[in-house]
Amino acid sequence: MSLSNAPLRSESAGRWALVWALCLTLGAASAPVRAQDAELSPEQQAFQEVMQKGQAELDAKEFDAAVETFSQALQASGGFNPGPFVGRAKAYLGLKEFDAALEDLREAFQYGQTVPGLIPLAQNVRGEVYMEMGAYDLAMTDLEAAVAADRSNPDIQFNLGKVYTKLGGATQGEKALTKFIGVAKEEDERLAEAYQLRAEAYAGMGKFEEATADISRSLELDDTGHQSHFTQAVVLLQQKKYAEAAESLKKAIAAYKPKEGQDENIPFIEAYLARASALEESGKETSDPAASKAFYAEEEAAVEALLGLLPDRQDMAPAKAASLFRLGVAQRLQGKLADAVKSFSEALELNPAMGEAYFRRGVCFFYMQEYQLAAGDFEQAAAINFDNPRSNLWLGRTWAKLGDYRRAVRAYGAAVAVSDRYVDAYVGRGLANMRLGEYDNAVEDFNQAIRIRPTQARHYYYRALAYEALGEVDKAARSLMTAIEFDEKLIEAYAPLADILESAGRPTLAREYRQKAARLGADK
Repeated sequence: MSLSNAPLRSESAGRWALVWALCLTLGAASAPVRAQDAELSPEQQAFQEVMQKGQAELDAKEFDAAVETFSQALQASGGFNPGPFVGRAKAYLGLKEFDAALEDLREAFQYGQTVPGLIPLAQNVRGEVYMEMGAYDLAMTDLEAAVAADRSNPDIQFNLGKVYTKLGGATQGEKALTKFIGVAKEEDERLAEAYQLRAEAYAGMGKFEEATADISRSLELDDTGHQSHFTQAVVLLQQKKYAEAAESLKKAIAAYKPKEGQDENIPFIEAYLARASALEESGKETSDPAASKAFYAEEEAAVEALLGLLPDRQDMAPAKAASLFRLGVAQRLQGKLADAVKSFSEALELNPAMGEAYFRRGVCFFYMQEYQLAAGDFEQAAAINFDNPRSNLWLGRTWAKLGDYRRAVRAYGAAVAVSDRYVDAYVGRGLANMRLGEYDNAVEDFNQAIRIRPTQARHYYYRALAYEALGEVDKAARSLMTAIEFDEKLIEAYAPLADILESAGRPTLAREYRQKAARLGADK
């Protein structure tokens, strides 16, 4: 439940009652009330009753009636009493008539400067309006001013904690929400949301144990809402507990109800896509092939369910494109390459700027041995996502498959230009240079790979082949020995090393390496 629609708790109602009483002194139809006056005048009594009636209507969410009641109070007070303006603004907020609410609050600020306590309450209400509009930065300005004037008001602390958390201010959000939780009554309907928000804040601070405890408490108070389940999933995802996160997202989807004013025909898109991603990561994480396959199949089914729920409207095109992309990923991971190509192609029809879809489709074409098609997709992906080196890496691999090693060298070079620590690109370019007979360049590429990843045995093996091609057999032998030191099971390194040793007049050592290679081969 949003704060703007929540019934006022006892402390909050007390503050409003005090402000209404103070506003009695501003009524145009009555004389000022002095502290020593024991009774209200009939006009003041009538005004108080109307204000109380409006407050009761707010509590009952009878917002249209509250607008009329506060309008009557405003008319009775001469049109300049700030209390009815604030009350009517609250009612307009409940009706989602934000412009009208802001206009009434502007009037309240103008006439309420002499009413103690009214300004922070009005700032709090305006903060609520801004939050409902999604303008959290504007809300923060009002709420910070409000809390500076009234630090003990739990309503303001709740709202401020919510704003800070939504804006990424985890530490500030946690402090404000903790203050609210410390004084909130058990029956306060905002308490479950407060724990859920504080869990978000704790997660942002990396305090996952505290976040988990708060989510559990939130769900104890109210397990019917989707937001706590979704936040629980976010916390689990941050801890890379993908399978558990997928289950929490499943619960969030089942519990989802659109907010008032939202399109009821639109499903919980964010949760569906997050669940698909979590299932994918679960499949990659497990070492059980059958379990992995099951996760990918479940991912595919989840996305197909989402696609079946999305309305066939133009404004749904971005969501549909994202869903089709995720469907293609799930299909590719299951080896359904043709289906994946179809899904990626449909996604690109809806969003031609989706570079990742070109890349993933290119990978499918690559494994289908449709290398020309793959090259086209990788080039398009590289043009869109020019700051990502993967597309040019795969483009280099594709040109190598087509035997165009010069183009492969250029593509690998483009990948390195984006990321000068991209080991796979250095290795790929080194192998392409070997094919071109440019062995010096190959040695330098393999050296770059070794500098970045010095314990990878195969890099030394490739460098040894380049040295041998250059006639530098001593360097080749040393490089092969180093490769074997890092990985004694690298069987490819033994035969060329044995040949070099035998040519160098060391047949006994050569025989030992051949025997070792034979044993490794027998063990396979």
